[in-house]
Amino acid sequence: FLDRFSANLLLNAFLLEKKYKKAAQVCIDLMLQDESDDQLTGALATDEDFKSTQIEEEDEDIVLKVNFVRNHTNDDHFDLIDKRKLLGKTIAYLSRDANDSSIISLQILGNILYKKFGRVCDILQIILNNDQLQVDETIV
Repeated sequence: FLDRFSANLLLNAFLLEKKYKKAAQVCIDLMLQDESDDQLTGALATDEDFKSTQIEEEDEDIVLKVNFVRNHTNDDHFDLIDKRKLLGKTIAYLSRDANDSSIISLQILGNILYKKFGRVCDILQIILNNDQLQVDETIV
């Protein structure tokens, strides 16, 4: 498990080397560990997550042959395997304490990738009710 110091070092190294997929995996691990106490780690992770959405992903089909029937329950956390949903959940998680237009726009982007459209509607309602917030067009 990563602590905030090793996560910061890894994220910084991966961002400098433009290895966004590896940095995205670090962010996903932080989200799964429910680690968001450190503001620097959150800022690095949010920056990386936004950059990963800009990169075109190659679609790869993973075929696994198993001798058992998988459980049909989905906890919507550890059972997530779709990379887009994982990235979206991570962005939404890291930007959940939105206090300015850029961060709340990242929250919208994250929930769209995570396919939680009800949350997107709730966020848009918050923006409509708050004169100081607006959607950042460069993000969404």
